[in-house]
Amino acid sequence: MGVINLLAVDLGASNGRVMQATFDGDAMKLEEIHRFPNMPMTHESHTVWDFGWIKKQVQGGIAKAIDTQRDIASVAVDGWAVDFGFLDSNGKLLRDPVHYRDESHPKAMAEVLSRVSPSELFQRTGIQLQPFNTLFQLYARLHENPKSIERAQSMLLIPDLITFFLCGAKAAEFTNASTTQMLSAATGTWDRELLSRLGLPTHLLPNVVSPGQIAGFLTDPELARLVPSQALSKIQVIHAASHDTASAVISVPSESSRVAYISSGTWSLLGTEVERPVTSEQARLYNLTNEGGVKNHRLLKNVMGLWILQEGQRVFVERGEPHSISDLLQQAERAAPLRCLFNPNDPRLLHPSDMVETVRQICRETGQEAPDDAGSFVRSVLDSLSLAYREALLQLEEVAGTRFDAVHVVGGGSQNHRLNQFTANATNRVVKAGPVEASAIGNALVQLLALGHVSSRREMKDVVMRSFGAVTYEPKDVAAWDAAYERFQQISQRQFKGE
Repeated sequence: MGVINLLAVDLGASNGRVMQATFDGDAMKLEEIHRFPNMPMTHESHTVWDFGWIKKQVQGGIAKAIDTQRDIASVAVDGWAVDFGFLDSNGKLLRDPVHYRDESHPKAMAEVLSRVSPSELFQRTGIQLQPFNTLFQLYARLHENPKSIERAQSMLLIPDLITFFLCGAKAAEFTNASTTQMLSAATGTWDRELLSRLGLPTHLLPNVVSPGQIAGFLTDPELARLVPSQALSKIQVIHAASHDTASAVISVPSESSRVAYISSGTWSLLGTEVERPVTSEQARLYNLTNEGGVKNHRLLKNVMGLWILQEGQRVFVERGEPHSISDLLQQAERAAPLRCLFNPNDPRLLHPSDMVETVRQICRETGQEAPDDAGSFVRSVLDSLSLAYREALLQLEEVAGTRFDAVHVVGGGSQNHRLNQFTANATNRVVKAGPVEASAIGNALVQLLALGHVSSRREMKDVVMRSFGAVTYEPKDVAAWDAAYERFQQISQRQFKGE
């Protein structure tokens, strides 16, 4: 075969990318075409996404790629989960999508759980309780202003929304739809009975489609004004594994099934792949979740992730201490290890006005000396994340009934060498880090599958291992980290009891 060129639109909660993947039948190369910041804004008392900006940047990236490399076979979109937009009967977006960190969602979750028990909800959907799940978001939108969605004819998750504007296809791609807590774990289709019980509008829901299905051809009229229309008409739009974590997991470079992964970025998602959802009571108590994969499911746990570090950096800049992330990590290297610990999954860390002071307050509440400078703050974040990974890994192993030989870290966080080493120390497992652009790689691999250039998950993994390297970290100072983990568990108990 000749060389094939693909475009992977990879939308993250802090930035987006349009990447070009080139496949020669053996290995893949990845090139960044366009990268753009993705920041929320405030509108009518809600935190929302500037969808017009996102769409414009995606269109500009695709146009740039076509202009420099006209031989593009296909394009696909992946992105973050749970958030969505409403379309009217003419396909017009009614309002900017509300951000998952919006403060209206915890109240909606409490109201839903007063009508459906947490146990039943987990049994039906296999999804962990998080206030930002689509189920609670939709409930919030309906009850805060029912008239605001009267004109809505459909609702689409963010990657599906971009796909719609690219080619006109309305669908709910399975991997992302599975995160909504609105899909039946047993059937993989919308749980309409559950939604009807909650008074939620089921007529808005599109059909669920599997990753790798062809959505259509590029027909976006706005994009057609940027490039010749004949250049668009030959480019197929494909449903990737549109949840960015599902795409990232495809690119984990391992032949073994005895491997756990961490998709590391704004959030850290630690999990493994399973054949079918695990909805045991122990899985529910550990707040594990079952999300769709490519011909399988992902059993995993969400940990707050590098959002804490990113927000800490923002606070330091606002205080007139403009540290780069690399500066902060170097300062952390000089800070005392394992001194201030906290559980990153504290709801107060979801969207605080001052991340640094919130972490300091949690440390004081749990009887510790609060981190007193930037270096000690960052060291506290890295130590605490690593120990939270250990906790999640042990819970995952218990529920899955196996011990994992290694932990693969993929995504942007795989570049954080200190966090990778601390994760190896804390878990007493070998950590293998990379590839960095895991979601874009997985996105491109599903396109290759759809176009018939690979035929199985095994072949997809082989392409990754031939194309992208990984850095190995061996555990160190295990005894010290074992002692720290005991402290971490005690601190977590005090933290969540408010002691």
